Amino acid sequence: MLVADYSGVFIAIEGGDGSGKSTQARLLARRLRDAGREVVLTYEPGDTRIGPDVRRLVLDVASEGLDARAEALLYAADRAEHVAATIRPALERGAVVITDRYIDSSITYQGVGRGLGVDEIAHASPGWATGSSARRPSSTRPSGGRTWAAPPPIRTGTWWSMHPSRRMSSPT
Repeated sequence: MLVADYSGVFIAIEGGDGSGKSTQARLLARRLRDAGREVVLTYEPGDTRIGPDVRRLVLDVASEGLDARAEALLYAADRAEHVAATIRPALERGAVVITDRYIDSSITYQGVGRGLGVDEIAHASPGWATGSSARRPSSTRPSGGRTWAAPPPIRTGTWWSMHPSRRMSSPT
């Protein structure tokens, strides 16, 4: 179960493409490591065994028009693997886990952007997909978990604005 009393800390950094999430995650990880903490720096989608294939499928131009539920389930599959293989083990051993994107991205892109609904996404991912009984976005983070949102990018012509049909680009 994802929501539990782990000795680790879970931090999700959210924000639009190009907003500086990856940069802030790296800076925070460096600071925490310098302070003597074990830090696991990770990202979604893609930082799992199946992640690169999920990313390729969803972001490939050939997947244009992919059914919204199929897309959401691909992201949920990647998140389930991410929690099982990376996040949960790190939290159990007391590490600080910093992820570039988590459930808030799915809620935004698939729940709102693709019209699937916040509750549906919150239940399927990470709720059902990760073995958590959580159904509300506020309870989908491990205990002690926090989410920070990076400000929107200043520049124009970002990948998202040029390709609004695509979802969640890779971290930079």
